[in-house]
Amino acid sequence: MTKKLIIIESPGKLKKLSSILGSDYIIKASFGHIRELAKDGEDNLGFELTNHGITCRYEPIHTRAQQVIKELKSIAKTCSEVIIASDPDREGESIGWHLSQVLGLKNPKRIVYQEITERAIRYAIANPRSLNSNLIEAGKARSCLDKLVGFKGSPLLWKAIAPKTSMGRVQSCVLHIVCEREKQISAFTPLDYYSLHVDYQEGYRAYYAGNVGEKTAELAISEKGDVGEDDKEADGKRITSSSVAEQIKQIGLSNPHRLVDITKKEVKKTPSPPFTTSSLQQVASAYLKFDPEKTMQVAQKLYEAGKITYMRTDSTALSTDFIKSVRQYLAEHDPNLLPSDPVNYKQGKNAQEAHEAIRPTSLTPTPEQLKNQLSDDEYRLDFLIWKRSIASQCKNAIVEQTKLLSVSGDVQWLGSGQRLIFAGYTKYWSNLSAENLLPELKVNQSLVPKSVESVKKRTSPPSRYSEAKLVAEMEKKGVGRPSTYASTVKLLKERSYVSVEKKHLVATELGLKIDRFMIEQFPELIDTSFTAKMEDSLDEIANGGLQWEKYLWGWYDSYFREAIARARTKFLPLEKSKTNMDSLQNNRLIMKPEDQTKKTVHICQDFVNPDEVTDLPCPKCQSPLFKQPSSSKKLAVPYFLKCHAANCDGVMFLNAKSNQWEAPGSKVSEIKKSDHACPNCRQPLLIREYEKDGQTKQMLVCSTKKCKDVAFFKTSQGSWWNKKFGNL
Repeated sequence: MTKKLIIIESPGKLKKLSSILGSDYIIKASFGHIRELAKDGEDNLGFELTNHGITCRYEPIHTRAQQVIKELKSIAKTCSEVIIASDPDREGESIGWHLSQVLGLKNPKRIVYQEITERAIRYAIANPRSLNSNLIEAGKARSCLDKLVGFKGSPLLWKAIAPKTSMGRVQSCVLHIVCEREKQISAFTPLDYYSLHVDYQEGYRAYYAGNVGEKTAELAISEKGDVGEDDKEADGKRITSSSVAEQIKQIGLSNPHRLVDITKKEVKKTPSPPFTTSSLQQVASAYLKFDPEKTMQVAQKLYEAGKITYMRTDSTALSTDFIKSVRQYLAEHDPNLLPSDPVNYKQGKNAQEAHEAIRPTSLTPTPEQLKNQLSDDEYRLDFLIWKRSIASQCKNAIVEQTKLLSVSGDVQWLGSGQRLIFAGYTKYWSNLSAENLLPELKVNQSLVPKSVESVKKRTSPPSRYSEAKLVAEMEKKGVGRPSTYASTVKLLKERSYVSVEKKHLVATELGLKIDRFMIEQFPELIDTSFTAKMEDSLDEIANGGLQWEKYLWGWYDSYFREAIARARTKFLPLEKSKTNMDSLQNNRLIMKPEDQTKKTVHICQDFVNPDEVTDLPCPKCQSPLFKQPSSSKKLAVPYFLKCHAANCDGVMFLNAKSNQWEAPGSKVSEIKKSDHACPNCRQPLLIREYEKDGQTKQMLVCSTKKCKDVAFFKTSQGSWWNKKFGNL
């Protein structure tokens, strides 16, 4: 019997899926994305953008992807059917489309499942669908948009800031959020103030609440929230004058105190909704001390093991079957917590309808019973998800809030407290602050102050973002989507745009420089509302309400083309020579060294952008050399190599005879073979001697013409060194 091929993304699911489907299916993983936009054409974009349409060209994302494609093609030929089973989100749909393209599948079957259980997988197999063209087009628009910003904008940063810096559609906006907080902290001027309170012998504390007759603060439930922090301690009405504070204190000390009002009210507190990607990352940070990246790694393992549903989601919805299982669990274990009707939660505007919240695939066995089968991190995260999911379907908690208002002279004092009357959902998910119980008193009762204190305090600057709070801010502002939250924060750390100090993100000097550049040159790209609007447009494409090519051209033509041109005029002055540079860039013209005498011009497939970094180090300071366009007819190619390091004027030119890069004034002698091989093509490296500053020096170059950028220089220790490949 011919088998069927199922292609998934992650190899971590192979074991679980194989145990469910048995020997009738061959299950293979794509290891994520297999193709990306090619690095060719104008600015290496890999696509042509016009008002008539967009033509994209793709290439394997890396060598492993080439091998995966080759293997999948071979296996597909032997199978009766190929089924696409990439992840159930927009990125997964894009991966599925690329798989269908490289395998030449016509009308491929696409299956989706939110959990890896036998019931869900069997149902998915029995109910396949076609690939969703709207989601595919949204993926195309996203990748083209990201590459436009990154590949056209980043070279300007190399020129203005430093090599290998980058800008991005989401990345730069999130960096700006961190930098703005840093600026707020730097600009903050602390103010001294006084907080006054009285401690009564009756057993409670009351804070200064203004003069008699003034309106007092409204009562509010004190809770922790998803970030795990209690509400800030109350300190009453603030006084900024030390003399006024002292006068109020003396009034409290010299006048009798009397209770004039008791206010009590019962307040219902609704349970928190089940987890989305963002709320899971926030809670895991607060309670488990996981950063967003670790949270997603652990959640991925739980998902692949069939313990939880798909963990990249912005939905708080729960399936009808799961809600029934929770209600049955509560009926058996906590019937007093079971509400009369199921609890449903309002969905965010960007939530994908087919998705669920992150929840357990089954309530039994419990995480506690599975503890020996899970790692410690997996157990702790699984337990949080389990508790939150059950709590979301419980009755409301009921809290009694009490306000005690007392007076002394013409000054009033306010004490407040709260008491949990009915635990409700908090039995499973306790997010309320500790109870603050007040004594039972009567109106007009005299009170005896033990002490009246005036405490000098100082206002604090806004706190820096923790990684979890930054994710919460991204979600609040509509910047990025669940699949990008953790990776964006990780990228900022890896590129040293932010650092982590005492579990908070601090903008580095490099990050602040890049942000200043973005403010000056691309202020719209760091505006959260502008970035959120782009995300909304991509969502609209995914929902079929907007044509992707029309949107992308409109965005480029109405905004980005002019913004890039304006910035290039400032940072790439060679572009002011429009006639020569335009002819070179638009036609991709380059002169081959061997055709110099004929003055013949040929098309070059590898024409590079201004300021593209090379692997060759500067002959003077060893910093990376950049390709600098030039229209000079004396050059073998229409560019030379130039150092961008401060106070360095190092350059190199291509020698048409030797086909090697040389520094001006260097004198090349006889070339000999070395004992080393080129790390690129494994051909012998040649020893070149040259004179510099009156000294004879050596370098190793590749013996083939295709590796002309490979060069090793001799260090003071006698070893051969290259910036990209290190020591030989």
